[in-house]
Amino acid sequence: MLKSIKQYKLKQNINKEDLVNAGFKNGGWQSQFKDPKVSYSIELINDEIELHIEIETNTMKFDCFDNVLVLDEDFGQPYGTFYGDKEFEYLNRVIEKYNIVMDKFVDKGVFERC
Repeated sequence: MLKSIKQYKLKQNINKEDLVNAGFKNGGWQSQFKDPKVSYSIELINDEIELHIEIETNTMKFDCFDNVLVLDEDFGQPYGTFYGDKEFEYLNRVIEKYNIVMDKFVDKGVFERC
């Protein structure tokens, strides 16, 4: 991942209630995460790129690669360039929006920067 993409981890002693209070919803749609789980999604770029985060609440394991999905809505697939190593203007906009959203979770006390 590009260095401009900030890395985050869950703060210690965070629980499901903390995540729900921060804006996560119960459940999710990604099959690799087992119930019980919480999820959060938001549009990063109008009708084009979405951010999806899912966390299994029985383990509370989180890392920015496995639990974060930046999705290209036009193709219904991960936005591969977000996970790549080439930088360009559109990708920089996506990264900027991603960092803003994740920093808000830092402000809410559930994530911290790595």
